[in-house]
Amino acid sequence: MKRPWFEFYPGDWLRDTELQQAPLWVKGVWTQMLCRMYQAKIQGQLTGPVDELASLVGCTVPEMEAGLKELYRRKIADFPDLPKPPNNDDGKRDISVTCHGVVTVVSRRMRREAKSREQARLRKQRQRSHAGITDALASKAIEAERKTLDPPLQSPPSQTGGNGGKRKPKNPIPKDTLRHWFETVWSRHPRKRGNKEKAYQRFSKTVTSPDRYQDCFKAVENYAAEMKRLGTPEDRIAYASTWFGQWETWIDVEPVATKPWDSDFEEPR
Repeated sequence: MKRPWFEFYPGDWLRDTELQQAPLWVKGVWTQMLCRMYQAKIQGQLTGPVDELASLVGCTVPEMEAGLKELYRRKIADFPDLPKPPNNDDGKRDISVTCHGVVTVVSRRMRREAKSREQARLRKQRQRSHAGITDALASKAIEAERKTLDPPLQSPPSQTGGNGGKRKPKNPIPKDTLRHWFETVWSRHPRKRGNKEKAYQRFSKTVTSPDRYQDCFKAVENYAAEMKRLGTPEDRIAYASTWFGQWETWIDVEPVATKPWDSDFEEPR
């Protein structure tokens, strides 16, 4: 699942000499392009004729042509179809002609981060495939324990009041185990506020196997680390009861322990 936001470091933006020397309208064009790149099919990359890019960003074709020249000349973005600009580039290169009418613009940082997230997802997928036998054995053990602790009723009540309707699917995890898992995840959340029983109901609906519990535990660890890294005030952190309704969006969000110099742009010298 794609995150609804992307990281932006004001310090890196303000420290980049080439970017700060660019006209204000160029920064505006670049900001709009970054937002569009994040929503693109290939995250961090836009490809198309200059007129289509201008329409996408919301500027005129001459403004887009001039903006692309500035981005290329100042090395703010990558243009895979063009050679690296010389240090004394005069900005007169006609980019659309050089690229045969179709221009590809890449945000180095955004593309790099998208590849990193995809590699992490594939690693996790491989690990799960190798653990298939172990998961099957664990499921059998859980089913045996459930039958021991919670035997089925002789006459199970109907979900629709006895008129032949289907029963609501039951979580296969034993209640004691499920409650213990929930308390463990709850204790890791940075803001343990809200309706705890409602949070438990959301947890029990989504955590139906040991794998799902591991995912939820990883998600809360990622969320807590991200809030700490960003220095988010407590009143801006989601209530734990709310977070349990959207925890799956934090499974593959890799936390960053510290923020090294890692800019889309050239480091100032």
